[in-house]
Amino acid sequence: MTPRLTSAIVATVGALAFAGVATAHGDHHGAKGAKVYRAKLVKTAAADTAQLPGVAGRAQLVDGKKRNKISIHVRGLKPGDTYAWHIHKAANATDDPCAPSAPVVDGTPYAGWMYGALTANEAGNASAKGTSTTFDSRADTGPFYVDVHTADGTVIACGVLTSKSKKWHGKNAHAVKRPEPRHSQDSKGHGHEPGHGRDD
Repeated sequence: MTPRLTSAIVATVGALAFAGVATAHGDHHGAKGAKVYRAKLVKTAAADTAQLPGVAGRAQLVDGKKRNKISIHVRGLKPGDTYAWHIHKAANATDDPCAPSAPVVDGTPYAGWMYGALTANEAGNASAKGTSTTFDSRADTGPFYVDVHTADGTVIACGVLTSKSKKWHGKNAHAVKRPEPRHSQDSKGHGHEPGHGRDD
């Protein structure tokens, strides 16, 4: 066996070993690592009274093994104002905690989280982050939701945190969109344009 061939074999074996380690590392963090939850924040009835009719936003929570974090983005706020925001545990998995008719529950934020200031810029947009070292959605499955408050405690926006594998099944949850029926070529010219009648 020539020295050149020996070197090539050694290099190939080394590359395969490195690839195997990288794959195992990726599988570990992909399958058994962090869980991601997302929430679509929608305005409450009180938002109109607070003169914030366009408030809306989104939040994302990452439940990691040692460190948990949540980020929030809200628009439609009053420029310059600072708002409180928190994670809460819902009363149950049936009633939508963000619905106007939601059961009255303890409004105390879920323990263990530190939140950054949510201050609106000149355009009325605001972003903030929060962290926790104790949150564990495997030990406590919730469900959880995020809400945004004005200075006097009025809740102006709310959203339930859900993961891809765990959709919200509350009675007030949005209905699942049905696939659009297919139209034959003969339907053209009879008012059936592509995309007509689709839920947006």
